[in-house]
Amino acid sequence: MKVMLVRVALAFGIIAFVSLNCRPSQEDAPIMDKDIRYTTYEEMFYPAFARQTRTEGVVVVRLKLDDHGRVTLATAVSGHEHLIQGAVENAKKWQFEPNSRKAAVLVYNFRMASGLCNSTFFNFQPPDFITVIGCPGPIEEEKASRPSSTN
Repeated sequence: MKVMLVRVALAFGIIAFVSLNCRPSQEDAPIMDKDIRYTTYEEMFYPAFARQTRTEGVVVVRLKLDDHGRVTLATAVSGHEHLIQGAVENAKKWQFEPNSRKAAVLVYNFRMASGLCNSTFFNFQPPDFITVIGCPGPIEEEKASRPSSTN
């Protein structure tokens, strides 16, 4: 009888432990589009090495925000190694309206132009999708800085 009670108690303990540790944390839960509202964003150029090697791809960046909506941490969730650093550095320059999750996500879509071009094209589609189209070869305008855009 005692052995049976010990086994039952042990089984309940294991079930409780597993169920507590298998729950998704607030960090793992999806961030809803309705909660992502930017106040300012920074345009970016196609990362130079990625442009030279004609690297394309998508980079997903998860952001932690402070109480005022400023980015305190930007972490790449996925993406090509030649594109991640540029996307993360760009994301750190954005600002958002504060939200209860203190989080946001940005999705960067890097593509190379199929025809002739002489400039990087930046397109932001709120709430969180950015397309950056690059031209093959060096672009002189990358040395100049672009002003931030506001909502």
